[in-house]
Amino acid sequence: MNVGYLVSRAARQYANNVCVVEGDKRLTFREVDERCNRLANALLGLGLNKGDRIAILTGNNWRCLEVDYAIAKAGLIRVPLNPRMSAKDHVMMVNETEVRAFFIGPDYVEHVSEMAPELATVQHFIVTEGVPPGWIDYEGLLANSSVIEPLVDVNEDDGYTFSYTSGTTGRPRAVLHHHGSWIASAIYHLAEFDNIRESDAIMHAGPMTHISSPYLLPFFVRGGRQVVLKKLDPLIALETIQKEKIGYTQINGKGHNGTTKTNSQYGNRFKKEGTNK
Repeated sequence: MNVGYLVSRAARQYANNVCVVEGDKRLTFREVDERCNRLANALLGLGLNKGDRIAILTGNNWRCLEVDYAIAKAGLIRVPLNPRMSAKDHVMMVNETEVRAFFIGPDYVEHVSEMAPELATVQHFIVTEGVPPGWIDYEGLLANSSVIEPLVDVNEDDGYTFSYTSGTTGRPRAVLHHHGSWIASAIYHLAEFDNIRESDAIMHAGPMTHISSPYLLPFFVRGGRQVVLKKLDPLIALETIQKEKIGYTQINGKGHNGTTKTNSQYGNRFKKEGTNK
């Protein structure tokens, strides 16, 4: 079993349900799965091979979901970069993991352009908006690719994501999660959240490439909606909770870092992960 298999299975089961929401943008499970396949095939078409590493530096947006799962389906390994870290740290992480392709959100094009000469192994820079000369347009890449499920043999012992960890003072070090451990984490969260249903929705207010990332798969496999906030604005968050009938939210920041059930008519409990409160 692998992450891509669970994504494809959920897409068949919940094909016409809304999968991801950002503002007025709404995609069904079928649409997300097709875009995952297109992107996975496009990456393989660039000459990337199973086990190659893909860096990701972007803010929250609806494409985060398909980037993660395209990487899984292609048998590649994601290297998410924390936007709060320095350019020096980013260069070290990209070079240390021998990244071959780099996904870049519009807010970080200038940042990556400045450090690009120091990135020894990166061959492909893929940008969603404001594409510099010589770099690859994300939507153009998908448009010319097949929707057929990529034929890559991926098992639970294959690598899926590098997480950099260091505490607050140490040098960041890469920890490799395999498909099996990522699925085990999803099973844990499904148990922790009791009974996620396809009518449920989670609002991602924390970074989807970082602290919110482990919560994508549990809701995906149960047919829940992923509602994306570009940043945590209290008024927008409250409006979104009511409009989208949010039952769960992931928030991180000063004084709080965890996933809760919202205390509203749409979530009958307010529970911080790992506690009984």
